[in-house]
Amino acid sequence: MNLIYCKKNNLEHEENFSNRIIGFWFYLLSDFIIFGVLFTVYVIMRFNFNNLVDFNKIFNPYIVFFETILLLFSSFSYGIFLVFLKKFSSKIHCVLLLCITFFLGISFIFLEFYEFYNLYFLGFSPFINGFFSAFFTLLGVHGLHVICGLIWILVMLFHFYHNGFSKININRFICLGLFWHLLDIVWIFLYNFIYLIGVI
Repeated sequence: MNLIYCKKNNLEHEENFSNRIIGFWFYLLSDFIIFGVLFTVYVIMRFNFNNLVDFNKIFNPYIVFFETILLLFSSFSYGIFLVFLKKFSSKIHCVLLLCITFFLGISFIFLEFYEFYNLYFLGFSPFINGFFSAFFTLLGVHGLHVICGLIWILVMLFHFYHNGFSKININRFICLGLFWHLLDIVWIFLYNFIYLIGVI
């Protein structure tokens, strides 16, 4: 009787987890739509103000490249963390990898704020024309998502410290991983189409 009850609980847990993952995928799709709309507005503004914007003089390619490296490595460290988590490896190693991911993510945010500050210092604020409004909005929304991801990592560090390798923690970490990798994919897209093509 107990065996049947345990099997029933496991099936219910797996079904709930599948439903949560499906629901989270719908959320990620809605985020893709948001970024798609913002990018479309940016492209329209880019062509309207094409002659007024010199990317070579405005943007520092080294800062943007370093931002990209930071975010890519944060995604890589989180991927290693998930491998360790699923193998129930050392708790200290898992916490260390989460802290590395957090450090890389917050370094990315500091660099992005530094880039925005330099642009504002040079007189390129979101209020001077439609192009910079679209530019700051698009990158600002992505940065806001990264900040939310960093807060999520801190919350999960607290849960992991108290509950360890519990099933609910593993499920939450999987969802966090999907969210974090989404931000990585979006940034690679933005880096290529805003900065690289803009400079060319």
